[in-house]
Amino acid sequence: MEPSFVLRFDLYHVNMSMFAFLLFCSIPSTCFGIAMVSHHEIVLYVVILHVQLICVLNLLIRDMRIQQYAHDVFVYVLVYGLTSSLERYTMWFSTVVATAMLCTRYRYNRCIFLYWNIARNIDYDFIVLFLILYCCVRTERLLEHFHCICIGAISHFFEDDEKKSYILRAIAKLKRY
Repeated sequence: MEPSFVLRFDLYHVNMSMFAFLLFCSIPSTCFGIAMVSHHEIVLYVVILHVQLICVLNLLIRDMRIQQYAHDVFVYVLVYGLTSSLERYTMWFSTVVATAMLCTRYRYNRCIFLYWNIARNIDYDFIVLFLILYCCVRTERLLEHFHCICIGAISHFFEDDEKKSYILRAIAKLKRY
């Protein structure tokens, strides 16, 4: 076997096992959210639960298109929870999930949700960190529901690639001076 294949194979299994662990940990929180939130956000938690169950099924199927669709919904849910929802439980849920996402992105230097991805754009990490901090102090909506949906859909077209990081480019320019 070629060494790069072995490394990629091992990273795939590490990513999938951590992803599966976090996925199964988040399902009870989602079910609890259905009981905790007001009527207009129950639909959000039903969507989250369906996407989580799709991800569980996709642990067996491993279809990249299904996982990409689930990732788009995941981005929408995080953006909505961190910037738009005024429900305390949704804000807490989104903050915990986003923090776990940042920790795994830092630990594995990649997105474990998109298991085939082998890089990470730290610009996204800083945006999510800012949104987490903003969510902890906000009392009003930053974005409307429609904007959150648009961000989730548009995120499908942005690569999570280190080479496209504006922050790393700026640091490289500063080092040259």
